[in-house]
Amino acid sequence: MRISSMVSSDSMKRHAAFAFALIAIALVSCIPSRADGDSCAFKGYLAYDVHEGITPGVTGQVLKVVRFEPQMGIRGAGEVGLPEFQVHWMTCTLDRVELSGYGIVSAGDAPLTKCTVEIASSQKLSVPQCVEDPEGTYDYQTKRGPVPPNLGQEGTSGLIPLDSEDLDHKYQLLITRWSTKLKKNSWDVHHKTEIIQTALEGKISQRLVIYETRITQSICGD
Repeated sequence: MRISSMVSSDSMKRHAAFAFALIAIALVSCIPSRADGDSCAFKGYLAYDVHEGITPGVTGQVLKVVRFEPQMGIRGAGEVGLPEFQVHWMTCTLDRVELSGYGIVSAGDAPLTKCTVEIASSQKLSVPQCVEDPEGTYDYQTKRGPVPPNLGQEGTSGLIPLDSEDLDHKYQLLITRWSTKLKKNSWDVHHKTEIIQTALEGKISQRLVIYETRITQSICGD
């Protein structure tokens, strides 16, 4: 598995109504914020987290799952709330998603939070099983692997192949970002991420937007 590894008009309208599309206008300040859209993938599905205050329309912190399977195509497979923490490590396996990272505290060291979400059911996600380890050290880069790929505002534009058991189609994650200059040192920046299904001959047969934001971005100090 790796994460580095579009159907009739009526079907596309049904998918467009699905609440995974998150669109709004926000103002970006010069103060760094937590990352949004950290992700992982396994054969047939992709999971990613979003945060209130970063992704429009989200309350708290949420894990979302999208499946892409034979006969079913691309579809939202549920979402579940998580305790607030910055994801530093995330992995997808056959029947579960595991995440860990550190919360935000006003003083002292934040505890290491670890969560497991069972996804064996194709219809809904289990209630997260989370624990806090106050003795956990800040070693996620050396002990838990690299930072998870990001499909949100920190994502890199491009196509990423997704593994699936669907032998009649190929699936890819498409991340795009474009900007329009508003004035000196100020830009209107649009981020969009979607999963695309193509037939074997290369024609797009289905696509689903899973993340979209539009922000005004300025250079600090100007």
